[in-house]
Amino acid sequence: MSTKNEKQTIVISATSSIGRALFKKYAAISNRISIVGRRTHLLDELRKEHPDTTVTAMADITKQNETGRAIYATTARCNPS
Repeated sequence: MSTKNEKQTIVISATSSIGRALFKKYAAISNRISIVGRRTHLLDELRKEHPDTTVTAMADITKQNETGRAIYATTARCNPS
């Protein structure tokens, strides 16, 4: 569960190039990190690097409805009411 002082970062397209590099950078300094990407096996590999603080969601960023759903889902899991 997040508190007001915790940082939360969302990285879109975390399974390739810049997104993967951003995950590695922010996972080291964020309390919670949500990662979104198309390839679930790569999302799972990334989550294993920081299992206690990483939340994943699968989405194709070229499909706006999938991206919005994934961002909502990961935010809800990081900040349950």
